[in-house]
Amino acid sequence: MITQLKSASAHTLSVLQPVGNLVARGTLATIDLSHQIILRRRQGERAAPRTRRIRFTQEQRSRISRKQGNRCMYCGVRLNRTNLQIDHIYPVEFGGPNDESNLQALCGRCNARKGIQIDADFRARYREALRGVVVGRPPANRIPYARFDAITRRTRQGDATRTLRRLVFRTPRQKIASGSAVLGGITGGAWFIGMALLLPQTEAGQYIAFFGGLMLGAATWAGSVLRAKYTGIWDREE
Repeated sequence: MITQLKSASAHTLSVLQPVGNLVARGTLATIDLSHQIILRRRQGERAAPRTRRIRFTQEQRSRISRKQGNRCMYCGVRLNRTNLQIDHIYPVEFGGPNDESNLQALCGRCNARKGIQIDADFRARYREALRGVVVGRPPANRIPYARFDAITRRTRQGDATRTLRRLVFRTPRQKIASGSAVLGGITGGAWFIGMALLLPQTEAGQYIAFFGGLMLGAATWAGSVLRAKYTGIWDREE
């Protein structure tokens, strides 16, 4: 009798183990997919408002450019109506003002390179690209875009820019935490509704529906957060 029970148990385990592995892999894949959806749909989400951009007049653009000798502040190329762009030294995305003291004239390519980096941080990267040349005035030589792009891919933004990004933009950690809470609420709510419809309308059935949904929702939230920490998304920087 004992031998038969052991044999039956072993057979049951051999059947259930592949199913359990499949369910586990499917659950992890679903959680990973939900993380990607959360980060993609909430890309660039702000936690603080930015300064409203204004349209600069031609007179303002010309005046700022003349102060720099009509040359790009970074690469030194001569500026004209075609390539002249006005850049915020302290980016509007971080609350920088539209005052002329916070403005500089750049060519389109350098403005695209700088993006929303703080001027000092961008200059540090530019200095590395120029191999030690101090960038206080327009340098004589230009940097090919491909070369600068390669440098920015292998180096991190400056501490000031990264600190401000954490203050102004929602971090992946914040997005995953709140998104996981929503995911847990949906999962727990689905359990509650399903059990309320399937189970008899008794006190025991209501307890199973409510507390089961509560526990499943909490487990979903915790599992999603732990998975994000395991995969490294939790500590990612945008």
